[in-house]
Amino acid sequence: MFQKTEDRSLPIAVRLHRTLELADDKFYVITCGKAGFKNARNETSLVSLKLLDKNNKRLQEVIKFHSYTLRADIERPDGAYGIRVKNCFAFNKRNNSVPFIDERG
Repeated sequence: MFQKTEDRSLPIAVRLHRTLELADDKFYVITCGKAGFKNARNETSLVSLKLLDKNNKRLQEVIKFHSYTLRADIERPDGAYGIRVKNCFAFNKRNNSVPFIDERG
């Protein structure tokens, strides 16, 4: 967490070999700002980003070619307010981008 902005980052390394570090390995960072808002009960609700496996278990590491779920959750949901994810994509140094959401968010 960055102290001044309270942004949080999730580093991701995509390795071509299980144990060796190679020049073709890919590294990514997903960063989210503090996305808090006052809900209908006047409480601060925060939005968190989680990486889950097919059983909805939170992950610390991932493996290439396996399927994962990237989920945004609201802390203290109240039924009156929600979130809409838009303009969410990944990119690398070569400026190749991959969208994470479809037309429904």
